[in-house]
Formats: sequence, C-alpha cells, structure tokens
Amino acid sequence: MGNGDGAVAARLGYEGCRVSTPLTMQQVMAKDMAGGNEANRAHPDWDALIAQYTAGDRVYFIDCRRVDPARIVAGTSLYALVRGGVVIARAAESIDH
Repeated sequence: MGNGDGAVAARLGYEGCRVSTPLTMQQVMAKDMAGGNEANRAHPDWDALIAQYTAGDRVYFIDCRRVDPARIVAGTSLYALVRGGVVIARAAESIDH
C-alpha cells in the first residue's frame, strides 16, 4: 500500500485501513473477471462499480482486515470507486483462494 494511505483512508471514511494506489480500469476489470469458481455468477456490486466509472474517477483497494493475537482475521476489504473525493460505489473483494 502506498505512502500517505492513512490520510486517503481517513478522507474516504475508512480511517485505520490501508488503501492502495489508484487502480486502472484494466486492473479493475481483471479483478472482476477473476472470480474463480464464481466467475459465472452475477456480481451486481462489480457491475455497478464498472458501470458508474467515468474518466478521472479513481478506484482504490481498501483493506480494513486485522489479525488478532489468535490469528483470526476480522474486518473487511473492498474496492471503492471515488469521484471528487467521495466514494460513489463499492465492490466486495472476491474470495478466490
């Protein structure tokens, strides 16, 4: 995750989470198609994110997962479509492992 990601996370309402550098639409499309065994099922959140994308928008991977001392992973991770500093669409990270 990039430098200054804490400030980006806080500005987007995900304080304490890690935020990637902006992703290209090609990277987003590749992630959408990488559903593994779920590739043939509908992904309405991804479809909405891709449909709303316009030039100048940014897509970030936001990782809010934490590992507690018992090694239990808690939290969420998602992709966020940002326009003008505001999250306008979200897509859950697909579990493909």
